[in-house]
Order: sequence, then C-alpha cells, then structure tokens
Amino acid sequence: MSDFHKFKSSIIAKSLLFFALVCIFFVVIKVKVNLIGLGLGYTVSLINFYLLAQDTVKIHSIDKRGFVSLLIIRFFMRYGMIGLAMFAALKYELNIVIFIFGLFFVQLTLIADNFFQSRKVS
Repeated sequence: MSDFHKFKSSIIAKSLLFFALVCIFFVVIKVKVNLIGLGLGYTVSLINFYLLAQDTVKIHSIDKRGFVSLLIIRFFMRYGMIGLAMFAALKYELNIVIFIFGLFFVQLTLIADNFFQSRKVS
C-alpha cells in the first residue's frame, strides 16, 4: 500500500471517529440536533474526499486532454452531488446549518491532523 493510500485511509478513519465523537457529544449533552442532516453532510463530504483522492491518482496516468475533461466532469459531478444533497436537506426540512457543518468534517479532520502532526514535530 502506497503512502498516499495509507494517508487517505487514515483521514477517512479519523474523520469517522471525529463524526462518531461529535454525535455522541450531541447525544450526551442532550442538544436537539438533527443527526440525519449531520450524517448526510458527512456522507457527502466523505464521498467528495474519496472522489478527489481518486482524481489525484488518475491524473498521473492520462494525457492533457483527458486530464482537462476528467477535471471538468468530476468538478460538476462533485458539486452537483453537494447541490442535490443540499436540496434534499431543504426539501425534508433538515437543519441546513448542521448539514453544512457535516460537509466540513473531512476538512476539519485534515486541519486537526495537520495541527497535531506539526505539534509532534516541534
């Protein structure tokens, strides 16, 4: 397994742990939060991260014309998926703020992982 795949798997596992901890936190402090919206946002964030990781691997094996078309298709696919999920969240009256918070789980995991890695080095 390459370093990139180990990193990708590590981020996915850490973001899943972070998601579980946040859900447990909301349940323990008895805050009325729609966990379905949070889960939907997290799922879309995770799929988006996975697609970006796949694109990063594919970039090295295709020519420039294929590269540009792949980027355009994947760009619209990823943001279309986010738009559809946001539409579904609005249609089923999920808390949109919680949904958007869920969209940033993987990014928050990357920031936290980078912060703790840099603290280890110092």
